[in-house]
Amino acid sequence: MATTTLTDAQKVPTKAGQEKQIAVLEGLASSVGKIAQSLWKDSGTLDNYIPSLLDGTKAKYEAVQKAWFLQNGAETASPSELTTLMDRWYTITRPDWDGHVQFYHPDVSGVPQGTKLGDLANMECVPSTDSVAGKDDFAGNPLFAVTTVNWVMDGTEPQITAIKGITASYEQNNPDKYVGVVQMTGWHWWTTKDESGQYFNEGYCSKQKNIYAHIEPLPEAIRTDGSIRPWVVHAKYLCGYRDSGKPTCCSGMIPRGNISHNNSHDLAKAAGDTYSGTCSVDRSFLILMARIIFGSLTLDGILNGCYAYWYYDACQIAETSTTRVIMPASWKDSIKVGNAVVVATQTFSSVDDCHQQMIHNKAQRYTITSVEDVTINDAKYTALYTDAATPFDTVAKGADTPTVVCIMPWSTGSTDAVQGNTGALDCTDAKHAIMLQGIEFANGQWEVLSDAINKLWKDSNGKYWYTCYTVDTVANQSTDITSNYKEGCTIMQPDVSKDQYQKYLSYQNGMYYPTVVGGSSSTYTCDNVYLNGQTEGTREFLCFGRFTGGVAPYGLSYLSLHGALSHDWWANACRLSPNGNRGVWGA
Repeated sequence: MATTTLTDAQKVPTKAGQEKQIAVLEGLASSVGKIAQSLWKDSGTLDNYIPSLLDGTKAKYEAVQKAWFLQNGAETASPSELTTLMDRWYTITRPDWDGHVQFYHPDVSGVPQGTKLGDLANMECVPSTDSVAGKDDFAGNPLFAVTTVNWVMDGTEPQITAIKGITASYEQNNPDKYVGVVQMTGWHWWTTKDESGQYFNEGYCSKQKNIYAHIEPLPEAIRTDGSIRPWVVHAKYLCGYRDSGKPTCCSGMIPRGNISHNNSHDLAKAAGDTYSGTCSVDRSFLILMARIIFGSLTLDGILNGCYAYWYYDACQIAETSTTRVIMPASWKDSIKVGNAVVVATQTFSSVDDCHQQMIHNKAQRYTITSVEDVTINDAKYTALYTDAATPFDTVAKGADTPTVVCIMPWSTGSTDAVQGNTGALDCTDAKHAIMLQGIEFANGQWEVLSDAINKLWKDSNGKYWYTCYTVDTVANQSTDITSNYKEGCTIMQPDVSKDQYQKYLSYQNGMYYPTVVGGSSSTYTCDNVYLNGQTEGTREFLCFGRFTGGVAPYGLSYLSLHGALSHDWWANACRLSPNGNRGVWGA
C-alpha cells in the first residue's frame, strides 16, 4: 500500500513557525480592513473589490474573509444577519472554475487514479498531519475553501450563529453548540460508463453549465422552495454521547454508539424536529470531494481511516494506586498517544462484549498520555500511561477477573491538531480518524444513514435485487419505505451473503451507490460492499468501516448492507446533520 510522503516543495512551515503565520494573518486582516474602510461608500463598492484581493492562498482568503465580515458588522450580527452575510460572501467570491477527473471505463482498466483536467489540472493536495502542513492548492480557492462555524436549524434551513476566527461567540467544545464546516456550493457534473466505452468523467464547477448532460448543484444546497443556497454546511464531528440523550456535534466527546437507522431518527429529533442523522448527501459529498481533490476513486494509501486498530488484552502485571497499565511488549509500537482506552476489572465474554458494555463509559475511560517500554523482573512489557485523575488498582492476567484493557474509538476532535483542511495525525497507519475538507470521520465506527433504506426484492424471473431508496424531508423519514421515498440505483444480490469489491458506483438522487461489483483491494474503488443473498426485506446503510477488518475491504466507499433497520451495536455511530430537508432542483 502506498504511503503519502511530503517533499520539501509540498511542505509549509510547521509548529515552529505557527506564531509567525498567525501574526502575518492578523496583519493581512488589518490591512484589508483599512483598505475596505478607505473604499467604503456602499456595500456594492466593497463587494466588487473583494475578489481582486484573493490570490489563491489560504492565508489571504482567511484574512480577506475576516476583514469583510468584520467590516459588515459580523461581531454584533444576529444569527439571521450572519447567515445573510454568508449568502453575500459566497455570492461575491464565486469564481469561474470548471475541472474534472477522467477515469477509465471499468471494462477497460481497474486503475483507481484518474487524470485531472480543465481547471483541476496541476492542482494538488497532500494531506497534513499535526506536525506538517501539506501542500493544498484547494485551501485558498473560493470554491473549495472551508470555514468552520456554529450552526442551528431554523425551520428547514441551517442558520449560522458564529464563525471561527471572526466572531467571539464561536465555541468548538460546547456540547450545546453544533460545529459545522461551510463550503461554497458547487455544481456536480458527470458522465456515466454507458456513455463511453473508454472513460467516465467526474466534474465540479462553480456555475451551472448547460453543455453537460448531467449537472446539478450539490443536493444539500437546494432549499425546500427549490432555490439554491450559495453555500453548504456539513457536521464536522460525529454525534457525542450525553446522559440526557440530546445529540452533540462538537469536539472532545465520547462518540455515541448503538445507533440504528430507526433510532437515529429519535436521536436527531431530540435536538429539534428538522434535524437529521447522517444523510446520504453527507456521505456523497465526501466521495465527490475525494474524487475531485485527489483524482482518485479511493482514499486507500492517501487517508486510510481507523480500520486496523483492534487491541484488547488483560493486564500483565498487578499494581496498586497507579495511573498506568502493564501490557504485552508487542503493544509498544501499536498503541497511539491521545487515543482512548478503557481499563476495567470485570468480566467480559468477548472483546465485542467489552465494547458493547463500555462504549459510553466515562468513569473507566482514559486518554493515553504516553506509551513506554518497561522491564519488570527481567521481562519486557509496554506501559500505557493514562490521564486518570484518581489512581486505580490493576489485577493481572490469570486471576478469575483480571483487569482488561481495551482500545476505544477516537473521541471527537482527534483531528483538531491537523495543520490543514485535509489529513490525520497519521494519514496511512490505519489507526487514526481522518479529516477531509474539515470533516472528521472514520474514527473506528460505522456511520449509519438516516435518510436511506435498501429494499431487497425478487423479480418475476426469480432473481434477487437491492434497490436504494432515499427521502428528502426529515418529517418523512420512516422505519419503512413509504411513498415519500425516491427509488434509486439497483444492484443484483449474490447467491450467498458476502463481501464483494465494488467496480463502479452510479450516482442518482444525490447518492453514490454500487451497481457493478468485482475487482480487488487495489483496483477500482478498492472497497467492498457486503450484500445479503437470495432474500427479501429492508436493510440499513453502514458506511466507511470500523476498527477491525483493515484497509483492504474498508474505506471511503465501503458499505455494509445486511443489517436490519433496527440493528444497533456499539460500532454504529452517526452525526447530527443539517441536510435532511432538501428541495427539488427544477432547472
